[in-house]
Amino acid sequence: MELSSYYTSGSNYLEIAGIRSYGCHGVMAFEKKIKQLFIADLDIWFDMNRSFTTDDISDTIDYSLVTSKVSKIIEQTSYNLLEALANKIMEEIMGFAIIKAAKLSLVKQAPPVGENIGYVKVVLFRENTEKPNL
Repeated sequence: MELSSYYTSGSNYLEIAGIRSYGCHGVMAFEKKIKQLFIADLDIWFDMNRSFTTDDISDTIDYSLVTSKVSKIIEQTSYNLLEALANKIMEEIMGFAIIKAAKLSLVKQAPPVGENIGYVKVVLFRENTEKPNL
């Protein structure tokens, strides 16, 4: 299923916005030593129906675990490319058994490029084809 289909299908999803963590990622030598701000936003599709009636955390996604996992990856790894960091985050997120699909937006604030820009962003979408569509 294409990403746009998830948004227009009426499927419920969880949005986790503004996960802020500092890490050492980039191709420049100083980027490996000086922590920079990264901001992650996640949209996660999964079957919420059971949690509507049980009101039990075990029937949904514990977003404290998700945000902790994202922060840990940003803070404790080092990649040259933002794309590689984003891919590692998505690999870990898609490991949650309940998740059917996820979209990640990962922002690197004030990257050291020739021009003065606010940020760069990588957006990834993954679908777990092992799980039934929504």
